[in-house]
Amino acid sequence: MRRADVFALPTHAETYGFALVEAMARGCALIGPNYSPLNELIEEGKNGLLVEPGEVNDLEVALDRLAGDPTFASRLARNGMETYEENYSPSALLPRYSALFEKVVGNRNPEKESRKFC
Repeated sequence: MRRADVFALPTHAETYGFALVEAMARGCALIGPNYSPLNELIEEGKNGLLVEPGEVNDLEVALDRLAGDPTFASRLARNGMETYEENYSPSALLPRYSALFEKVVGNRNPEKESRKFC
């Protein structure tokens, strides 16, 4: 299977950015829109580039920058993979979800649980 070196998500309405997280995991340099929450996934110049939504010229400049500087693109890709491993990988998320579930289950009242409601 061929692998992409760059992943661009020129969107106006993405609400979380699962595609960006998946691209990080696959080792792509990222280009994403500069609006929340997507700009919280990408650190400008560290693990990707941010462009203003709807600004085609910004997207063109970002693509040209990555195409013209493969070393920079590779650094963004490596940093993106590190971001993924540290924050979004199963090994990073499992302890957080486990703690959340433990907190929810640990705060249950056994008397209320024994009641049956129809």
